[in-house]
Amino acid sequence: LAGGAEPLVRLLRDEKATQMARLRAAFATYRLATSPATWRALGEAEAPEALAAAVDDHLRDGPSGPRGLHDDDGAVAAAAALALLPPKSAAEEAETWATQAVCEHLNKKLDDDKAGRAMRLRDFTLAARALSGRASAGERAEAFAKAAAPALVRCLLRDEWRTGGPGGESPEAYRLLCLGDCAESVLQLACVGDNTASILRKAGAVAALEKLKGETDGRLREAVRGAEHHLALGLIRSNSPIKSLSTKRYDVFLSHKQTDAKDFARALHTMLTLRRYKAFLDMEFDGSLDTLQEYVASSSVFAFILSENVLDSPWCVAELTAAVDSGVPVVVVKKEGSRWRDPNTGSLSLTFPGPDVLKKLPARVQQVFQIKIVEHSDVYYAPFIDKFFDRLEEAGLPPAEDPYALTRDELEALDNGGGGRRR
Repeated sequence: LAGGAEPLVRLLRDEKATQMARLRAAFATYRLATSPATWRALGEAEAPEALAAAVDDHLRDGPSGPRGLHDDDGAVAAAAALALLPPKSAAEEAETWATQAVCEHLNKKLDDDKAGRAMRLRDFTLAARALSGRASAGERAEAFAKAAAPALVRCLLRDEWRTGGPGGESPEAYRLLCLGDCAESVLQLACVGDNTASILRKAGAVAALEKLKGETDGRLREAVRGAEHHLALGLIRSNSPIKSLSTKRYDVFLSHKQTDAKDFARALHTMLTLRRYKAFLDMEFDGSLDTLQEYVASSSVFAFILSENVLDSPWCVAELTAAVDSGVPVVVVKKEGSRWRDPNTGSLSLTFPGPDVLKKLPARVQQVFQIKIVEHSDVYYAPFIDKFFDRLEEAGLPPAEDPYALTRDELEALDNGGGGRRR
């Protein structure tokens, strides 16, 4: 691990390497992939392509073949790494197998998650969350929802959590991490569209989420409430339009780089919607940049998600410039794990963009980054959410509504269409 991504990628591609060496390289690459701070380095080393090729070779030659991964555990580690890393040009067969492997081993770990194993349940709940976050409307998303929904529901309904996590977490802390991942997976898939939401409802997701309504952990509670909302939304969509709480067309414009922060932006959009704010998310936008800039000017607050590559995006910079020029208050949210290159060492070690990056922006835009930013944190999720909404109110938005109170329409929708009566 200390050597970074490049030696591991070379080993995965080395035709003379032993199967055991390739297996160890697959596991080490997976461990690096669990930290978002390493994603850019792994991408630059072409780790996704190497992992996909390793899985393809393993499937073709078998575990003990000339380019196998010693046993199926190596292929599973490579598959989990592929699931976590931002998608590149991985072979379709390898990606399909990776998705199947994640769902299959999520189920297996629910039956056997002994401490000391190389891969634990959390490894596969994390991978499922990553796959759910990149799902887009279409047959592949529906196929993934069908494969993942039963395991996700099983995890949400699980009662016994006797072992702690591989990082020294207590059984209760480990439980909250795994359940949070699964609830966020359900939320992300429910956001994809009515078809995936229907698949989740039929799998029993509504009842599983209802069981967790009393949880006090901030991250889990937000995900449960958001998932319930979106599972109901497809049933009442036409009768429940969201209206802006402010005088503008939109309360919040969410600006983000999709390859960096698609799932994070979608989660923020859900949190805003739950509080009855009307938020604009450009994920599905297919109009012109001029029209997008009009939407920025028609928003009360501009929320800019600061991630590694967002300042390299002409569209995101144009949106930010439009906000400054239109006098729209800007709230900067730094995504956890983002890193920028140190010009002196060449390493991705800076936790904030350096002067060499910011000076490329228009002078009037550079001033935005002199204000105190909101730091995203999964570990301290509740304080992050509180700070984010406090900052929105400071920028001029009216106070948010109660995010945990289901509307009458949502309650009726879940009662009548959520796979059974709620108790």
